[in-house]
Formats: sequence, C-alpha cells, structure tokens
Amino acid sequence: MENNQPFQIVNDCGFRSLMKTGRPEYYIPSAETLSCDVKNMFVCVHGHIAKALKVSLMLPCDDLRTHLIQ
Repeated sequence: MENNQPFQIVNDCGFRSLMKTGRPEYYIPSAETLSCDVKNMFVCVHGHIAKALKVSLMLPCDDLRTHLIQ
C-alpha cells in the first residue's frame, strides 16, 4: 500500500456507482479516511498482540493454555 492505490478504489466512479446500485444506503469513506482508519487499527491491534505475547511469555505452559482458552 505504498501509493495508497488499494484505498484509491473508493474514489473510482465505477466503484461508487456499483456500490450505490447494490447498497445505496452504504456510506463510502474517502481513501484518506480509509487509510487513516487502517493505520489506527494496526496500531491498536499491534499493541494488543504485543501485550498478549508479553503475558504468554511470562506464563508457564499450563497457565498459558488456560489463559488462551478463556
């Protein structure tokens, strides 16, 4: 996604027309909004994964299995 091309699809007239035909009530965000949302979600998920890995490295194997099942 170096040049945001995957996100730019939401600005394409054909894509917008297709979406409005199939789902006229659906809000289509701008490419900039979509890019920002994905980056924010990545930061959030990255933090959760890092925290989960830190916890799992500190737990003995039996506790880890119990922790993951919950």
